Amino acid sequence: MKKLLIAVVGSVLAGVALTAAGVPLASAPQDAKLVATGRTLFDANKCTKCHLAENRGNKNGQKLDGISAKVTADDVRKWITTPVQMTAKLPEKPEQPMKKIDLKPAEVDALVAYVMSLK
Repeated sequence: MKKLLIAVVGSVLAGVALTAAGVPLASAPQDAKLVATGRTLFDANKCTKCHLAENRGNKNGQKLDGISAKVTADDVRKWITTPVQMTAKLPEKPEQPMKKIDLKPAEVDALVAYVMSLK
């Protein structure tokens, strides 16, 4: 029992350390309810007008499936909350820059969870 407890605590601490360092945890399970809320927000805010996710949306737009292998959740959060600053960092600017949408912190969390869940 002690070994199991130590292993669980060690795993949790390692996950916290990696998450704090901005390392995406591919094996970390996403909260299904949070992901579902994020998907609803993604659709409600018409993100599919410019993005392609789960084979839905703009076929010529930025593909988000598999994006979690390329960027961290913190990067996704920055794109959602400060798109103008993130666009300014790009070597090539898109024709249609991403627009900032007014979201509550919990909504941003849900959108980040959804985008990071896309495989």
